[in-house]
Amino acid sequence: MIFENDYSPELNRYEPKQILGKGAFATVISAFDKQMKTNVAIKIVEKNMFKCKEQEGAIRQEAITLQTLFHQNIIKIQDFFETQHKFYIVMNQINGITLEDYIPQLERYEVIIITKQILKALSYLHKNNIVHRDIKPENILISVLEGELIVTLIDFGLSASVNRVEDGLMKQNCGTLLYQAPEVIKKSNYTRSVDIWALGIVVYNMLYNGKHPFYQNGDTKITYSQKIKTFSLNSLMNEDLNTKNFLERTIAYLPEHRLTADQCLEHPWITGKGDISIPFTLNEIIQYQIQKEQKIAKYIKILVFLKYLVVVSNDVLGRTDEINEAGSPNDNVSVIGSDISACSNKFRIRPLIMKSQTRLNKIWNNDSTSNSFAGDSSRNTTDMIPEIIARVGTPNFLKKQLRKSNSMNPEEMKKQLKIINTQKGPQKVFISKPIFIRRFK
Repeated sequence: MIFENDYSPELNRYEPKQILGKGAFATVISAFDKQMKTNVAIKIVEKNMFKCKEQEGAIRQEAITLQTLFHQNIIKIQDFFETQHKFYIVMNQINGITLEDYIPQLERYEVIIITKQILKALSYLHKNNIVHRDIKPENILISVLEGELIVTLIDFGLSASVNRVEDGLMKQNCGTLLYQAPEVIKKSNYTRSVDIWALGIVVYNMLYNGKHPFYQNGDTKITYSQKIKTFSLNSLMNEDLNTKNFLERTIAYLPEHRLTADQCLEHPWITGKGDISIPFTLNEIIQYQIQKEQKIAKYIKILVFLKYLVVVSNDVLGRTDEINEAGSPNDNVSVIGSDISACSNKFRIRPLIMKSQTRLNKIWNNDSTSNSFAGDSSRNTTDMIPEIIARVGTPNFLKKQLRKSNSMNPEEMKKQLKIINTQKGPQKVFISKPIFIRRFK
């Protein structure tokens, strides 16, 4: 007898039909619900498979929790019964085939359709603090309704409620080895991100006709586990950037590097739009913020240095002797590159205080082809001032006048300039680019 009616009279409403599948821990049969007049699937779990009473209690709690779930991509648990030796989980029966059997006939465009529905189911589960822990092609049913593919997650026997686990971390080593995340294989604490790892493996299966990114024929449990621990991929993911990025962000060795189910649904590979460079995970956001702050710190250092240069420059300017442009009151001055070009201005000259006029002659003689001042590199005071007069009569006029006498003082220089300007009449004076002059002590 499949049913133990003596221990659970409620099971009398179900008429067993045939065995749908059998696993290491449970058997699934097809039955007819006499009361609802519909076909159902009943999962029968042997209690002797559990090592302790705590595990039996976990199954009871899971069955109660799963009865509250309502999602189109999740198998609906209608009822739960228990006898002395067995658990009975009644579910709605779905006419379809597993993804494992569907992969050989899978079309390329269907991969995203199936993945999107799996993600919607996982998002719903995770929001209800439930982790499936056994995502694999055998536990994904594919059916067709009105010409559209319908994906249904089944087999929640290994699922766990995060609410019942301290700090949201689980330790039980469960699930199928080929779809177990690295932290599960290492028997470390893990979270709901183990479902995302398994999803990434399933997507890889669909893209590469059932192939596994790590496992190869002949691998033992030890060699496969070693591949996972060293994260040794069998082959490169020869896909477009969006597909490759999705796989990298789901089959990620560290849990914090994996996307959540909701983030996966927003990924450009799923939506067909967006930028893969946008940070999704917490780790990516932190790294982005660090890089952003490093750039800001770099700019701040540059600004601080520029401010320092301005302060030093102003300090030097405040301690440097001033030299103003000289000319007669009637001179027309055109300032090249300025908005005040062609305007008339009045200029006067202030005495240039220097210890020896001979030094200025010496500096000029060292650079007779330039109108700029050049000085000895040993001098440490530099000032940027407008070039005095670029042209008054002849280009070398000012030099010749200054060389006439080493003893000529600024007042005499001023008088000579006025006399020459009076004789020749108004002259146009062009002020060229600013130059540098050394202050002589």
